[in-house]
Amino acid sequence: MVIIRGNPIVSYEKTKYIIKQMENSLCNVRVKDFSCTGFFCRIPFPDINNMLPVLITANQVIREELLN
Repeated sequence: MVIIRGNPIVSYEKTKYIIKQMENSLCNVRVKDFSCTGFFCRIPFPDINNMLPVLITANQVIREELLN
């Protein structure tokens, strides 16, 4: 259980669930000689009814000159 100022915010079971979801979203990104981690998430685009899947990673890995 996460506790801030004595008040439970998220239960232990919910915390475990959130961590498991985060673990399932992690990935290894490799472009030529560069490698790093990234994660998948969904963002509302153009509104909350449409969720767009995106990959978030370090900027130096996805530089335009490396993708050609």
